[in-house]
Amino acid sequence: MIRRYPTEATLARAARRHRAIRHKPAPAPAQPRPDAPAPPAPAAAEEWEPFDEHDLRALRSGWGFVE
Repeated sequence: MIRRYPTEATLARAARRHRAIRHKPAPAPAQPRPDAPAPPAPAAAEEWEPFDEHDLRALRSGWGFVE
C-alpha cells in the first residue's frame, strides 16, 4: 500500500476536530440528590477560641488532635 501525504483539506479538518475536542466545555456539575444529607454547618467563632494560631495552622494543614 502506498502512503500519501495528507492534503490541505484533510489537515484543516483534523485541526478543526482536535480544536473542538480540546475546547469542549466542561460537563455541568451533577445536582445533589434530594435524599442526600445536608453539608455540615460552618463552625462558630466561639468553637475556635480555645485554639491559638499555631493550632489553627496545624488543623488547616491536615493535623488532628487526640484526647
